[in-house]
Amino acid sequence: MGNSTFSKAVSVGNKLKDRGIDTNAYKRALKDFLTSKGIVIGKKIAVGTSKSKGKLSKLFVERPIIDEMLEWIKSIDFEAYLCDDFMLKTGTRLTASLKALIENINFEQHTIRVYDKGRHSLYPEGKEWEKYIPLKLWQNLMKLIRNRKSGKIFNISIVELSNLNREALKRFVPELEPKIEMPNHFWRHMFFQHMLRVTDWNYAVCAEWGGSTVASLQESYSRPPEAVVREWGLKYMPTLEASEIMPIQILGV
Repeated sequence: MGNSTFSKAVSVGNKLKDRGIDTNAYKRALKDFLTSKGIVIGKKIAVGTSKSKGKLSKLFVERPIIDEMLEWIKSIDFEAYLCDDFMLKTGTRLTASLKALIENINFEQHTIRVYDKGRHSLYPEGKEWEKYIPLKLWQNLMKLIRNRKSGKIFNISIVELSNLNREALKRFVPELEPKIEMPNHFWRHMFFQHMLRVTDWNYAVCAEWGGSTVASLQESYSRPPEAVVREWGLKYMPTLEASEIMPIQILGV
């Protein structure tokens, strides 16, 4: 990329910014592309913080309601229910879920290899992720697969699944439904929202199991609630009594 081309790319970013458009994703993609090509100047691009940071922090639904949604969907279409449950339990995106292959299942380890979204310059066909399949989900998948040895696990259409999930959202979380642009992606969000809570907001563990990055999760779901941070402090911060631990001991002298 020559200097003139780079200048044009920067100019586009500035024009987007002037129009009030969040340029975080644009700058990140440009930096990623240049860096992947070994162009040093790419490292100097300041990506900054997205205006949408923490935008999904309030998109949370309690587990009992989620279970009711899944049961309702199950009563209508077992495969749709199973696909939703797969996204919920593994954090896999819709496209990767629908492309998941039977031959990529490890029947001994109860895991599956999927190719989900990653940096396009590094993973043009999707990044490989190993996903653990919980027991109940595993048993239901075996019912769906039956005697098949290869091919896609799910054969439901995106439109059919979207319509059913949209209706479920309207029925069970009407106050949130208008805010959810992609009804199928809702299940991946619920994976991270609940995993973050059960792991005490361990972003690294959730990113590894859900197929994401720590930076992406922090950007989407923000920091832990203040009450959680305070609870950590009371639970984990040691109480240092001067009579028990002297400064000279702390310094190791």
